[in-house]
Amino acid sequence: MDYIFANRRYFTLQLEDISIDSFLEHTSGGYITLDFNQSTSPWPALFMGDTRSNSSLTPHPLYRHSDADSRPSNPNNRYLTNNSDLNNSDNIKEDASRQNWDVARNTQQIPGEAYTYVSMYIMSYGIEDNFSSIFSIPTFIGIFRLPNEM
Repeated sequence: MDYIFANRRYFTLQLEDISIDSFLEHTSGGYITLDFNQSTSPWPALFMGDTRSNSSLTPHPLYRHSDADSRPSNPNNRYLTNNSDLNNSDNIKEDASRQNWDVARNTQQIPGEAYTYVSMYIMSYGIEDNFSSIFSIPTFIGIFRLPNEM
């Protein structure tokens, strides 16, 4: 399933302080909040619980995808925010010399402020009794405008 999404340039979320798999193992059917509004954290973040009813939840800032084949050109800024690293078409990985899979070609060079968006799907996966992987149907949850880096 990762292969199918990666070919369309969709990647698994990464968190600053914990692996996404470890984070989700602890939710066990619970409630999670994905916050892009910076109302509870300086960066877009994932929370274990409902931030509308509990404002003291710990934010887990979202990171841009990174692995051996895809590294942000500025490894010190991996937060999922609008920044020049993302909205510059020169950073697109078209060959081995560029390291940004998460940048798309800007077809219209419109003067003014540049915005960055992320399109997200959610799905679950698990292991069947015979130890083969099983996946839910991916569900589109939306396109989110990334906040400007701080």
